[in-house]
Amino acid sequence: MLQYDVNMSDVKITKVIRLGGRGQNKQNKPRLILATLNNLDRRRAILAAARTLRHTDDWANIYISPDVTPLEREKEKKLREELKTWRNAGESNLIIKGDKLVTKTVRKELANSQPEYGNVVNTTDEQLGKVSNSNEHVPKSVPKKDGRRKIWTTKETSGKYRKKQRAWKQYQKSKNYMDCVRATNDKNEFTTLVRNLSRNFERNLEKTSNRTRKEFWGYCKSKLKSKSRLGDLQTMDGRLTSDDKVEKVEDDKICWS
Repeated sequence: MLQYDVNMSDVKITKVIRLGGRGQNKQNKPRLILATLNNLDRRRAILAAARTLRHTDDWANIYISPDVTPLEREKEKKLREELKTWRNAGESNLIIKGDKLVTKTVRKELANSQPEYGNVVNTTDEQLGKVSNSNEHVPKSVPKKDGRRKIWTTKETSGKYRKKQRAWKQYQKSKNYMDCVRATNDKNEFTTLVRNLSRNFERNLEKTSNRTRKEFWGYCKSKLKSKSRLGDLQTMDGRLTSDDKVEKVEDDKICWS
């Protein structure tokens, strides 16, 4: 046992008996040996190393278990009988732990909750392989929803947009209150500018709808959420107007989304 960090130099075996009668062994197996030690700490060390000893060549057929009193043995027997009764009734999720029955953890559910490639990395090659496999499923960038340039945009719009983006990135790095205020102000300025430019463009488009027929219907189609065909528009008097004929409308008579 010394090679398994179990020091037996200061341990004395005070008593050794072999359990069971000679004629009881009908399977050619050795009878149990009960040994009494004078050192409780070494007893705990031996029991802690019992699992390791069972998986070695020299100790393959040797099983080390703690002895119990007759009262404890009787109680354990009753627990086994109770466990058997529960399992016969269909309850298979119980185990004996200490001196009571407890619900065991379902290892299958724990295994299914783990990531696809697991958590244990044994070598550098395995780690690099897992990283490369993960990168295949991680998007490098998120495409914009609409990359088309708005017809009413100006150079001022592009400048305000870049200023807003720079201020936001600066706040993400510093987390400073003043940077947050500056980023919020730039965002509000850009939003106000976009709102005013789009509103002014739409109002001018309404006034000249009878002359700029192609531009009017092109802008209407650009406001669609899908690529479906633009239907006829309904005038204030209830008539339908197609793109072949667009009448001039009064201010604030068209509701743009």
